[in-house]
Amino acid sequence: MPTIKGRLDTRKNATLELVDKELKIVTGGGFFGGKPENRVIRLDEVNAIAHGTGEKPFPDAMMIKLEHPEGEVSFFSINKEPLQKIAEESEAYIEKRARLLVEMEKEFELDREAHVELLFLNLELVDALIGVIPRLQGSVDWDGVRAQYNQVIGVNQDRDNLPHMRPASLSMYKLAEVVEARSVDLIKSEVYDLLSILYQGCVEKARHQEVWFQTQLHRVFMDASLIIWNKELEGITGEAFTEDSEKIKRRFQELRHLLVDETGNEEIPLLELSMPIYDAKISLYEWVEMLQSVEFEPGEELERRLSA
Repeated sequence: MPTIKGRLDTRKNATLELVDKELKIVTGGGFFGGKPENRVIRLDEVNAIAHGTGEKPFPDAMMIKLEHPEGEVSFFSINKEPLQKIAEESEAYIEKRARLLVEMEKEFELDREAHVELLFLNLELVDALIGVIPRLQGSVDWDGVRAQYNQVIGVNQDRDNLPHMRPASLSMYKLAEVVEARSVDLIKSEVYDLLSILYQGCVEKARHQEVWFQTQLHRVFMDASLIIWNKELEGITGEAFTEDSEKIKRRFQELRHLLVDETGNEEIPLLELSMPIYDAKISLYEWVEMLQSVEFEPGEELERRLSA
């Protein structure tokens, strides 16, 4: 747009130009000399904008008034049509940006809540499923197995009923059959099959990038949970824990890296395989809860939508 000559409300001569969503105001040195002053006001920093005629000290001129963090500035010009065009274009941009910010923040909150709820329930389902295994060792307490099975069913139903997220559904039909038949080996086999399906669902979700949430977190949280449980089960079932220590360290490092990147909290510690399982599980749940408190940042997505 062309540079417009006019005056500020301080009566100083000035020019106004709109370039790349920035209003550039150059103020003359004045009758008695002095250095010209350059001021750049970014439209994304403008809190309010108004334009029209009849305003003092130049009621016959067109005025554009801007409110921004550093204060307020009014520019007047008798070149009304170009100034009105700048005002209207600036107003349209500011209004669109404000509307998009409201829409995007609502999207952010709904998406984040949905992902966090799914992360919680996936961790709970892993705990509930693996919790069946220790109850099958030695002299089996079938009432305890049934109670643990009911816990699995409850968590799985909560997953199925998530309002804003549709995770891959897990069929509990076969598990119900083998629990009813009291077949220890078949129960273990079905528990491990369900864990495998659950893990693959998290891997699949991690493949799909989303704007407001780092979906890789679904996979790395599942990795961490299964690793610490497999280590715990070694002492219960006697089955050797064969995971490579360097591979485990890389997985724990990836979890920490993604958490720090998502939350900005550099104080998140690295999981250690030597940690008591209770402490490790508490850390996982606390970190999921931390993800819910991440603040909205429009970032590049706002620019993309503004230019669309």
